[in-house]
Amino acid sequence: MTEEDLEEYVVLTHGDLGTGEKISNLQQSCCLEGEFEDVPKSNRLTQAIFIPGLFHMQMAGAEAVWRGHIEPTKPTKSGGASHRQSLFVLCAILRPKEVLKLSSKNPGFRLQHTLINHVLAASILLCWKKEVNAWYNCAGLEEWMARKPSDKEFEEVSEQILDKHVAPHALLHAMTTEAMRSGDIGRVEELLMIWVNIWKGTQKHKYASHVTQFLLDLNETWDPCLAHAIQMNWLVIPLDGHTHSEAWIGHIIKQSPLIEFYSDTHKLIESDFHLLNRTMRHPPKVMTKTLGQLQGYMEAEEMLTVKRRRKLHKGMAVKDCVRRGG
Repeated sequence: MTEEDLEEYVVLTHGDLGTGEKISNLQQSCCLEGEFEDVPKSNRLTQAIFIPGLFHMQMAGAEAVWRGHIEPTKPTKSGGASHRQSLFVLCAILRPKEVLKLSSKNPGFRLQHTLINHVLAASILLCWKKEVNAWYNCAGLEEWMARKPSDKEFEEVSEQILDKHVAPHALLHAMTTEAMRSGDIGRVEELLMIWVNIWKGTQKHKYASHVTQFLLDLNETWDPCLAHAIQMNWLVIPLDGHTHSEAWIGHIIKQSPLIEFYSDTHKLIESDFHLLNRTMRHPPKVMTKTLGQLQGYMEAEEMLTVKRRRKLHKGMAVKDCVRRGG
């Protein structure tokens, strides 16, 4: 690529916030390079545009939900136990062998993401059971489904659940994940605006600042054609699906001799040692029994039932992170 090409085109760079800070520092240190006649203007590095990786945004969202709702309910260092109706106890029911990891300062994204989704799923199932019982006098969802409810009845129950039982932050995390997987960039932008306030309210100011600046550049500063190109390439792999994902992985392996060599080495070892279970992709865990156990515990504790004069345990109050960060 010639110097003229560098001045004519832009280079979209994906990465975490550390990558963005390095690019910004380089651009600031090279901003005077173009003032000299013998130095090309491309040395200013203005052609490099940083795009925050959506996976890192997803990680920051999971950590924000964890900080705002689960971490405050952990057992205290002085020996105080969590309340029976706290979210930490629900997470401990799902992962009884990883209680120490849950109590640590950073349990990790995968664990946070999985637990948030599983607690949300169990809560939604229990909400459906309660609303179906209240509206149609059915003991369970199986009995209601046997009546073959109409689409309108599904919508009515869904609206009641949203009005009475919605868990906005966990649902927001699930919506963001689904929008990223489906390639709905417009919805991702709208949800990130809400996440900015949540990050501010949970002391993640660096993410809030960088994402705010990126959204302002995307909608106000950059040329509409450039903004559209960034939106279309934000996901890196905009075509989601089994076939396209496999084709993309094959392309990466083909372009990288090191990855191909690593793959061939694995195949050689598997063949020489006659390894039968030659797969790294395990099927997803069947969570029906575990979620049913969690749902039963929540139902026994009457966690989603309105009880007058029930006292709120100290530390159980949910802080409005959106309002705190707004």
